[in-house]
Amino acid sequence: MTRMAGGADLTRATSSVICLLLLSACSLANNAPETTATRFIRVLVAEPRNVDSLRNFTDVPAGQDPTNVLHGLSTDVAVNYLQTRERQGEKQDFTANAVRPDGPAVRIVTVRVYRAGGKGRNAVSFRVALRSVPGRGWLVTAVSAE
Repeated sequence: MTRMAGGADLTRATSSVICLLLLSACSLANNAPETTATRFIRVLVAEPRNVDSLRNFTDVPAGQDPTNVLHGLSTDVAVNYLQTRERQGEKQDFTANAVRPDGPAVRIVTVRVYRAGGKGRNAVSFRVALRSVPGRGWLVTAVSAE
């Protein structure tokens, strides 16, 4: 009987360690630059009036418009196009395709937006620059259409 109890304790301990490792991995993935970039673009398209949520993803001073990170007319046109598709009820998929370093605490992420089920066709691409901010994680500093 003691043997069974010890084996059960070992199994429980092993399971606990595995669960803790999985939770840590999920936490790191939730703060990865590609996750932040994709979430920002998704909120920008689906909930453009959710300023507080947009601000949580950006590195802009309090009181400033978080859409100040958008650069260029082509970016404005691309965002308006995707917001119109969203308002018309069209399902869209958001994916981060490439992450590249641009300095020790800067990453550039390519986020592509597709019509649901239409991967590879009619994608709208954004170049999202992010900066690692201590205590806040990866924050968007600039977005431009590609």
